[in-house]
This record gives sequence, C-alpha cells and structure tokens, in this order.
Amino acid sequence: MLAARWLRFGRIAAIAAFVAWLISEPFASTANAYGIRVRDVQFTLGSAFGPISYGLFGGIVCAVLATYFSLERMDRAQALRRGGVAFCAGATWVAGADALSDLVSIQIVRMRVPTFEIELGISLLWHVVVASGLALAASLSSGRSIARAKRMAAGGLATGVLSFVWSITGVIIFAQMDLSRISDLQHSFVPYSLGRLADHVMIAFLLGTLVASSESIFVDAFLRWTTSSGEDKEQPLLGTMNRIGSSPEVEIAVLGDDSLAPAHAAVRFDQGAYYLLAGDSAAGTWMGGERVSKVELMDSDTFLLGTTTFEFVQHRTPVRADDPPTINRTTHRLTDAFQTDFLLDFGSNRVGRRIGSVSIPYDETVGPTHASIDIDDEGALLVPFGATSVNDEVITVPTHLKHGDVLTFGQSSFTYSASPK
Repeated sequence: MLAARWLRFGRIAAIAAFVAWLISEPFASTANAYGIRVRDVQFTLGSAFGPISYGLFGGIVCAVLATYFSLERMDRAQALRRGGVAFCAGATWVAGADALSDLVSIQIVRMRVPTFEIELGISLLWHVVVASGLALAASLSSGRSIARAKRMAAGGLATGVLSFVWSITGVIIFAQMDLSRISDLQHSFVPYSLGRLADHVMIAFLLGTLVASSESIFVDAFLRWTTSSGEDKEQPLLGTMNRIGSSPEVEIAVLGDDSLAPAHAAVRFDQGAYYLLAGDSAAGTWMGGERVSKVELMDSDTFLLGTTTFEFVQHRTPVRADDPPTINRTTHRLTDAFQTDFLLDFGSNRVGRRIGSVSIPYDETVGPTHASIDIDDEGALLVPFGATSVNDEVITVPTHLKHGDVLTFGQSSFTYSASPK
C-alpha cells in the first residue's frame, strides 16, 4: 500500500513536470536569445524570460505536490490555497537557484577555468538545491510539521543526487534523439528539447516518490483506518506525538467523520512504547469495548474514535524516535489533555494558532496570538487577547497564575505548573 502511494505521488509530479515543460520551453528559447553570452557560452541570466521558464517548472511541480499532500488532510478549497502558496515558493526558489548557477558558471567561464569536473559540480549543486528546496516548499506549504519537513528535505536531497546521475546518463540518450541537434547538454535551450524534458520529468518523478516515502521509510509504526467513503488509509507515526482529529492541522487528520473532535486523541511515543491518549471529546476514546484515557498499544490493537476504527500496526522492534523535550532550568510549564508539556521560558511566551511557545493549530476558536504568559522572578502573568478563562472563570485583565491553575484558550484546556528549582 505504501509503495503504491509513493509511486502515485511520483506519477503526479512527473505529469506536472511534463505540463510545465510544454508551457515553459518557449520562454527558455527566448531567454537564450536575449540572455548573457560569455565566450560563446549562452546563459539565461540577463533575460526576464529565464526566471519565468524555470519558475514555471518549480512552481507547477511544487504546487501540484503541495495540493496533493494537502488533500489527504483538508478539503479541496484549503488544499488549493496551500497549492497557491507552494507555487509562489517553488517558482521563486527554482528561479533563484538557476540564476545563482548561472552567476557561478559565468565567473568560471570568464576566468577560463571551465573543466569537466567543475561543470559536473555546478550541475550537481543545481540539482540538489532545486530538489531540496522544492521538497521543503511543498512540505511547509501543505501544513506539515517541522519534523516532517526535515524528512522531506532529506528526500529532496536524495532526489537531487539521483537526478544528477540521470542527467549525465539517461539525458544523453534522449539528447541523441533531439531533432534540434543538441551540441551542449548543459546549456541546450532549443525549443522542446527532449534532453531537458527527460531531466525535468525525472527530477519531478523522483521528488514525488522519495518525498512521499521519506515520511515512512524510517518509522516502525502506523495507523490504518477506512474513511466514510470506503477508502483505506495508512499513515506513519512520526516523532513523539501524533494527534488524531478532524482538524487539518493535527498530525493525523481524519476527514468525513463529524463525530470526531478537532483533536480527539493522540498516540504518544515514550520510553520505547506507544500509548493511546484520550482528549477532551465527549464521544470518548474506546478500546476493547471500554472507554480509556491512556493505554499502551501493541501490534494489531484496534480502537474506536467517533465512528472510525483504527488499527495500530508495528512492523519492527521499537526504536527510540525523537527524544521528548528535556526539562531545562525553566520550571514553568503548561500541560494539555494529552499530557504534553509546553515549557515556558523567562520573558514573554505567546499562545495561539501560530508557531509560538504554546501552539494550538488544531483549535479554530483560538486566535493567531490568543494570549501571552510572561515569566519573571515573581511568577507567571497571563495576559489575555482572546477568550480566556482560569479555573472556569473568564478573565479580561492580566492575571497572576498559581500552581495547578487550569487555563482555557478557546476550547483547549491546559494545566499550569511551577515546579521548584
């Protein structure tokens, strides 16, 4: 099932690269005519059509990948918006990478030191920078976490190296078939070059396949479930905390089940074992016909959230994933319903949907910057910007916190603690 998913992403990206090639080739040809020429070597730098040509390739491939990733976690309108962001990011990145490559190549040509090894080095750098950048842009634009973005960037790095190898082997074969009589493989800008088509399609295919596989190839545990439409799903458990719910911002988003809360439950990796943790949902978390709050998961265990049944699958002996955060000198923290600690540093700690000290991306009732918790030597001061309560009492003015206070931001509750130094 996973291999089919990887190949599906690869095919989608390859088709996107083919479409981009059809659209961008005339711009590449025009850039060749109006770009910089140094010692009989033509560059696209200096022509506005160069960035357009490579920007279209990067933008289209990145947008399609980000949209396709997002459709697994959110509705079509949200996925298309993420795809728009990815188009801008991918286009800017690839156009910039090509311009940088041209700048370096121009200086080498001017110094009369071009060698086969240097040309290969520049080509390798271009492939690695472009593929890694596209993987990062697609990952972050589709709402993935930083941990997943790192894994996808690793997939992009592998794509760059493999596509470079392809560019100096397979592309040569296709180049011999080009009716335009390509004489220089690295700088061939004749319209509709089969050599450039082979290079771009292979980059996109490898990118889609390796980026999709990079999420799960080094993990040992998965969740499987069947959607309300009858589609079988499987998603790897990454890092130490995987929240499950109806919100597209949680790690495992389940669409189509209206009985699920935005963050209904979570699977946590701790000390070599996986645990199912119940959230605050009224529907509860059920396993073996009993409602549970925390239970260790074993291979093939099933549990019920809302109307969806999940199966926990563990293929290998557990290997410690990302270590849980180490408690440092800071003694102030918030703990959510999944027993996840958010350490509060001295100074101002932002609470909201945006990335901050306490990020709550899955709760739509929480504002981008919902509150602030200011820590100093005298204690903790909660400053509300949105709907906030302490121990079920709504507050509208800055309030000093005490150990054990229950704070509620929107619909999300946390327990404040201040352990002794």
